[in-house]
Amino acid sequence: MLTGVLIIIFRFQLASVFNLSGSITPETLKLTASLLLIYGIELPMRNLPYILIVGTFRPGGDTKIGMKLDLLSLWLCSVPLTTLAAFVLKLPFIAVFAIMYIAEDYLKVFLCVKYYFTYNWLRPVTEQGMNGLEEFYRDRRGSSAKLVKSTDA
Repeated sequence: MLTGVLIIIFRFQLASVFNLSGSITPETLKLTASLLLIYGIELPMRNLPYILIVGTFRPGGDTKIGMKLDLLSLWLCSVPLTTLAAFVLKLPFIAVFAIMYIAEDYLKVFLCVKYYFTYNWLRPVTEQGMNGLEEFYRDRRGSSAKLVKSTDA
């Protein structure tokens, strides 16, 4: 989030780095700053799936879910919506760029967070891990059973 905020704050300075020779038009620099604004706003949502897929699901033993979520969000959501926005609706470039990011990342964040709370990504490969997973599920069932009993009383 901090990186996104810094990109938003310094977007004009970042855009001007590309114009050291002075040959880029002011309109292009303004468009670049607008793209950086969209990128800065969307950056936290873009990184959350990467953190979950690479930092949680893969080490937890589920190496295929990342590919499935990437393919689903890209080819069934982002590409069709971006194509629709660009070629059918003929929206301006900046809107197409925003739709491209939002269509892929918000669906992927939703699916990643939902999958995270299923705990189906926990796939131990050792005997100790399997025992730990059984204990984890036993504790979860026990705590929810205790919670139900305490609310009934």
